[in-house]
Amino acid sequence: MKKLIVLTAFLGMVTTGTFAQQETGKQTKSAKAEAKYCCIKCHACANKPGKCAKCGAETVKVGDYYCPSCGATSSKSGECKKCQKEMIKMTASK
Repeated sequence: MKKLIVLTAFLGMVTTGTFAQQETGKQTKSAKAEAKYCCIKCHACANKPGKCAKCGAETVKVGDYYCPSCGATSSKSGECKKCQKEMIKMTASK
């Protein structure tokens, strides 16, 4: 009888730990899927890349760099390859 109680308690702990790990993995994947993209002109944000819904300008992923003059984008800082202006890091609007 004691062995049955101990075995049941052990299986309960293992099962709980397995489900807890699966839930954590789901949260990590959904956080990655919700990357923000902001407009280079009006700084409106969206969850998908493409054109801005407000002004039609291109959107840039938050954390990437863009040129304020010609609109070129890059994942690296430095000078724009097209017009040699300094690239600006895109930050999410407040």
